[in-house]
Amino acid sequence: MPGDWDFFKSKLFTSISEINDSYYHVKRAESVDCYKERVYCYELYHQLRIQLGDDYEYCLMGELDKCSHQSFCNAYGVEPKHGPKPDFIIHTPGIQNEISNFVIIEIKTTNNRISKIKDDIIKLLGFINNTSYRYGISLIYGDNLDMDSLNSAIAELETHNNMSKIMVIWHDREGCIPRIVYESNSTI
Repeated sequence: MPGDWDFFKSKLFTSISEINDSYYHVKRAESVDCYKERVYCYELYHQLRIQLGDDYEYCLMGELDKCSHQSFCNAYGVEPKHGPKPDFIIHTPGIQNEISNFVIIEIKTTNNRISKIKDDIIKLLGFINNTSYRYGISLIYGDNLDMDSLNSAIAELETHNNMSKIMVIWHDREGCIPRIVYESNSTI
């Protein structure tokens, strides 16, 4: 089956480690520095495109609006205007199957409530279970992650879901590779 998970994961981790402080923790004039998800995502997109290169077998797309895809709306039980919009997808455009739909990534800062991160993992599960994506990654960045609450949320999700294709990673400081917070021992 096309798509080498270990190759992609290696390129993703290298890309994350290349994000410098200007994009990781945004400096603001006359205000407190902060995490800005969009700034981080745009830089990660840039770094990942560099790492994957132009000849990579899949296409990396950011915030691709899936609202007009009936299969996605059906999977989520929503009207087309309320369909999902993942942060990143790695796929072959125009084809809907497990070979062409490789990875979906959702990104949150540690400033978000754990419930928002849990919602992202549920969205990843929806893409895997209902629309043939092979893997889902929840990327959390920033310091001060409440690991106890996150582990509880993951444990709760595990009781009702097959989490074998989900990985949760935490980028806790700029210039470093992320930590794997959760990775199933089965498929990934």
